[in-house]
Amino acid sequence: MLVSASVRAEAPVSLESALANSSIGNMAKFTQATNTQIPPQAQSVLGGTKSINCPKGAAPVSCIPMAIWNTTFRTGDLTPASVAAKTGKSIDPNQSLAVATPWLSKIKISDALAADPAMRNMPVITNGIQTTLGALATPASASKLLGNVVDLRQIKVAQIPQIQNISFNKFSGLAQLPANTIPGLSQIKLPDMPGFQLNGGIALMKLDVVRTKEKNIRHMVMSGSTQQPNAKCDQNCDYAEFHPWVGMPYLRGARNNFGTTE
Repeated sequence: MLVSASVRAEAPVSLESALANSSIGNMAKFTQATNTQIPPQAQSVLGGTKSINCPKGAAPVSCIPMAIWNTTFRTGDLTPASVAAKTGKSIDPNQSLAVATPWLSKIKISDALAADPAMRNMPVITNGIQTTLGALATPASASKLLGNVVDLRQIKVAQIPQIQNISFNKFSGLAQLPANTIPGLSQIKLPDMPGFQLNGGIALMKLDVVRTKEKNIRHMVMSGSTQQPNAKCDQNCDYAEFHPWVGMPYLRGARNNFGTTE
């Protein structure tokens, strides 16, 4: 798990150079299996993410949910078209949705229609009869995955061109999917991410451990909760401890408090 943390220090040139050539797709693979439980206070901020499970040898983009990347780099502000543009490409209107937007098959019908009501007109062939997604979106089927109802291989981008320009954060079901579900996202250089900032110094940090209901969290505290910004914690403390990934080696063991558990 990687997050960015602004700190009061000048960014060394080597850090800028490293970031200019880095993307979430070339971040190091996990050297050991990771199973992290997210404290309740942080779950809503992370799109309902309750845990992060990455096997040994897995690349971060293959197992860390989009909600984490969005919190760090605001990847949810991007659209399929902007991702393509940032990687020097464009979306072919003759491409199928299975190629251009494969993640659509992994979200609920209700989530898709909430993000883009015009998708109700998406053509669907079921039992040899052509109909529309809206006609199939009954209360009983709205919770089904779109891919279980629609064959995206049979629908071209040109049939629902608006999908290219809808930001990913409109599709709530995407929050739980890994970044490599979105074509091209893992290739975008970090400085080209919407949420990237290098204000007075930045460190990229790897989550080392998450603890709950601990006492006396007063050492190496970087920040607190929304209710208690930059606060230390005396009892019933939920916090995450980080190790540097790029830059600021003296932040090893730095902690982020999520707040106090009553």
